[in-house]
Amino acid sequence: MSFQQKFYLHVEHGFTSFISVTVLKSPESISAVTTVHFSNNQRFTKFDLPYNVADWSIELDKSTEKQCRLAPDIILNVKGVGLGSLTRNAVIAEAKIQFAGHSLRPGKLTEKDGNIDNFKRRHHFYTNSGFKVIYNEDELSGTIECNDLSLLNPSTTSLRKHNYVDTSIEDFFATKNSQIEQLNSKIRVLEATAAAKPEQHWINAKNFLIFALAVVLVLSVFI
Repeated sequence: MSFQQKFYLHVEHGFTSFISVTVLKSPESISAVTTVHFSNNQRFTKFDLPYNVADWSIELDKSTEKQCRLAPDIILNVKGVGLGSLTRNAVIAEAKIQFAGHSLRPGKLTEKDGNIDNFKRRHHFYTNSGFKVIYNEDELSGTIECNDLSLLNPSTTSLRKHNYVDTSIEDFFATKNSQIEQLNSKIRVLEATAAAKPEQHWINAKNFLIFALAVVLVLSVFI
């Protein structure tokens, strides 16, 4: 089994998150795990970071010829941020090559997951990358299908705020610590400057009094 790891910065509404996507590949499966390592976004502060927020995979269906299936343990713990799409894209980019010519065994969509809040998000999650979604009469449950995985394409619609960064976790935190130290240094300079101002004002006032007294003395000579 091989693995590849990429890092991203997610910046939105003044919040910054440092994220990694780890792709695990074997002849039988391709999976991706997305982990949040650092974030000041309140949606992630409740987690004990680093935290795996998404896990998605496609694997060979050994019971049939030239067919794959979605793994039953799809996990998307945080929705609406685009991390599920980031995870899906990582898998599809590899699966469309490794499993080219393979069809997808129809995956089930349950009515429970098709509630009003989640319906559009779930629909776009699959259709934006090329899967076909076929609904039952209730229009909430149905199946996910694909005749050839090579026809799938990673979608960039919801990924505009995920910026790929060519750095490691260690370098990221080293940079963060350096920025914090630089900020603290500037604060110390400002505090020292503010503390010195009263003394400077006294020196200026003292010099003015000496100058004024000298002027008075000089004038008194000529009067």
